[in-house]
Amino acid sequence: MQVFGEEFKGFVHEGEIQWFHPYPKQKLEDGHVFAIESEVHKMVEEHESDSA
Repeated sequence: MQVFGEEFKGFVHEGEIQWFHPYPKQKLEDGHVFAIESEVHKMVEEHESDSA
């Protein structure tokens, strides 16, 4: 996912986002991190719904 020109990568394991370096909290404010993580969870839910 790209935010403000910075690329953040990770994966979701048992409902938790495991971020690779850089971790979003190192570069972004908490509000932005919350918004990114909410979007990731939404994408996972949509993917799971499409797969069922």
